[in-house]
Amino acid sequence: MRRLQPEWSVSVPAQLAGAAALQDEEYIERTRTFLKQEKEKMYDALRRAGIRFFASDVGFILIKTAPGLYERMLEQGFLIRKCENFKGLTEEFYRISIRSGKENELFRKRLVQMAG
Repeated sequence: MRRLQPEWSVSVPAQLAGAAALQDEEYIERTRTFLKQEKEKMYDALRRAGIRFFASDVGFILIKTAPGLYERMLEQGFLIRKCENFKGLTEEFYRISIRSGKENELFRKRLVQMAG
């Protein structure tokens, strides 16, 4: 079953935790502020690396760069989402997510190296 399960599935406990978090308005505001700050840092790194991106209102960013980034990032321990199976997108499109501040910093550094 694990072989057939999508890489990006969400478990039932995680879904329940997410639903509970939506009841905590202070948590929601902290999360919005954090995402905004971290996305701006990621946008700056993407600009510096010359990587085309599409700004978003959620914790994911769609990027367009040379094919093969998925494999290069995976070798470095980072999992990004291939988007070639989305209608209208090609193997040059990937989705990256915003994580913790420390993880984002490591990811940005590695992404700039791998994309170049």
